[in-house]
Amino acid sequence: MDLLPPLQEHLSAVDDDPGVVLDERQLDTASLILAPALLNSSDPAPRQQLVQQIATLLPKLQQDPTSLITLVKKLIHKSTFKDVLSLEPQVDLVAGLSLNAPQPYNELMIQILRKAAASPAELASLAASPEVVLAFVKCWLSTPEVSVVSQADEAILHLLKSDQEPKSSIASKTGNRGTGLLWRRFFGDKDIYGEMLRLTSRTGDFEKEKVSEKTRSLAQIRLLAFATDLAAMDIDCLAQSHHPEIERNVSLDPDKEGFFDYVFVRMVPLEDEMMIACLLNSCMLLVRGATLPSRHDPYKSRALELLMSRGLHDRISNIFFGKHGFDSVPRLSLSGMSGLTISSQYIASYTSLYPTSFLRQPEDSLLNLPRLLTKLAADFDQAESTWFHSEEANFKLFVMAMLPKVALLPQKFVRLSEPPKGLTPLLMVRCGRNPGPAALHCLAKVFGNTLEGDPDLGNEQLNAEDIWSRNEGRSSDASSTTDTSQPPYYDRVLSYALFATYISYYPDLILNLGGHVDAAASDEAMPALNLLHTIISSTWAPLPPEGDPETQDEDYILYDECEAPASPNMVPSEPQLRDILYSDRILSTSSSFPTISCAREDSSDDRTQTFDYGPAAFTYPILHLYEHPQSRIIFPWLMEPPRALETMVGSGLADPKGTVRRLTEAKWELLKLARDKLSEILSNADCVRNERKSNALQSLLLKMDERLEQGMWRSGGSGEGVGSRVAVMEL
Repeated sequence: MDLLPPLQEHLSAVDDDPGVVLDERQLDTASLILAPALLNSSDPAPRQQLVQQIATLLPKLQQDPTSLITLVKKLIHKSTFKDVLSLEPQVDLVAGLSLNAPQPYNELMIQILRKAAASPAELASLAASPEVVLAFVKCWLSTPEVSVVSQADEAILHLLKSDQEPKSSIASKTGNRGTGLLWRRFFGDKDIYGEMLRLTSRTGDFEKEKVSEKTRSLAQIRLLAFATDLAAMDIDCLAQSHHPEIERNVSLDPDKEGFFDYVFVRMVPLEDEMMIACLLNSCMLLVRGATLPSRHDPYKSRALELLMSRGLHDRISNIFFGKHGFDSVPRLSLSGMSGLTISSQYIASYTSLYPTSFLRQPEDSLLNLPRLLTKLAADFDQAESTWFHSEEANFKLFVMAMLPKVALLPQKFVRLSEPPKGLTPLLMVRCGRNPGPAALHCLAKVFGNTLEGDPDLGNEQLNAEDIWSRNEGRSSDASSTTDTSQPPYYDRVLSYALFATYISYYPDLILNLGGHVDAAASDEAMPALNLLHTIISSTWAPLPPEGDPETQDEDYILYDECEAPASPNMVPSEPQLRDILYSDRILSTSSSFPTISCAREDSSDDRTQTFDYGPAAFTYPILHLYEHPQSRIIFPWLMEPPRALETMVGSGLADPKGTVRRLTEAKWELLKLARDKLSEILSNADCVRNERKSNALQSLLLKMDERLEQGMWRSGGSGEGVGSRVAVMEL
């Protein structure tokens, strides 16, 4: 506290004589040392006195206030909105929010306003000051300062979220006790609502307003982001009309249109490519974030319903389809990768979050399953191998990976190309030489069903490098609220069916993946390891037999292979799928469709392999690999010493980014995972019923234990160990 008297004395001197310069060093020291001490003191009086002294000085200060404002922002950290308003002279919030005020004043005022979210009474106090809210809106939409905008965005959303009435959808879940007064101030006050339109509109009476094009464009971007976040809180407020006489000035029909129509349909100039990109990005985030179910369709959200009814859904989809789109749908002038990036992520969001809505789209709709499969298959089929390394391929593979899994099974309802290419774009994604990382990421998403490793839709637009790096599982329809770590039965069935179909068509899948890992310098090495990890850690279930699904305990629907699937939980029976694969010559008669379920040992079809396992064994993908002739190589490969390092050392390559170490560690973890799965199988009496098979698996488990005891960096031959060479390379 020894710092307090000198500081107060200095501030008094500045107050008495405007010519005295603020001591920046003294103020910085006070911010770092004195402010925390005062905040932690049991006696609030010294802090309150200092805040009062600064509040008295600031309106009269004629020099840069930055250091002084930094100090006062720390000092009022624990103060309430009411505490700040009680200062004398009273804080002039309107003046502090003026665009003519220095940036530090704007930021201080925003911090003060944010404090009103602490209680309904303080929110009501803020809502009762329309001149303050109006100044806040003007500052937020018009300021050129990025830091001010960022803080204002966050403060407005925080205040509105805190003021939500309990009856609103989000507030009821968060336990809010807001009164809604601030909401009514924002949208019920003509001046404030009109200001939001005045600063962003180019039409009607607002066209003559003296707002620069740069300021207007920035305000439009901020209002788009605000409306997107608002939709997640209260989609009804966004959709409805608030002041018909004002809305008519911006070409709205208040009887049919509302705030949503202004922001997402009328506001953005269609000749401005940057603004179109912002609009489409907001639409994508709207689909992801505003998930309150529609009142009319349980498989859509209200936000999705708005996007569809206003034509935005089709216009975004048309960008993805390009020249194959609908001429009747107005084109948006968004060129190059920008359009593909946003439209791909929008479609991926739609098909994964609202799968039933997507699957049930009529034949004449722009974005339906047959059209999308045909588009993807055409792109994949005509592409050179190098194309799969491009950004375009990355986003299109992401779209395919986020489709409902049932959509990727070979189907008779739509023929994409002549056999043996098949009836699904999945079989056009090759895993052999030079497949590209995105192809391997895509296969991992399709074959796996664990909650870890699923691409995250997130709350932002992602670039090609980041799109696979998120870790959030796919959701179901808008009405689904169940969160479970156990994948549903139909997902386990479809994960197995897709893997079995793919490995029947590409029997060298596992061999190729091992080769990619051993070529440590390639882009495919880590994605290949991730794919193997996803396969082994997944949980599968057998295809159901033919019959009435109502006799089953599981939640699934048997579908008609001649019609498009209408629900993501539709699964084919095993005879259905094998009939499609063999009768349509997707697989040759010499190809085997792998299955290890003993329940169908009496099958007379020689293309179906059966083994001496109990029903519980089917859930373990590692047994499918063990019994698949070309895939069994994974076990000796996992137990090999780190061949990737030997190859790189032999070629004289260094490892500055630790690639070899990361690959070796990941492969080691994969070996431990395989060992644990095998041990789990052998400890379950319902998995292995044949003594000979049990002895063979016990022998494999023993070999894996011996390899693990040797340590990760065991060398494959004489001479120094692999670990020491890694250390030398890293040095």
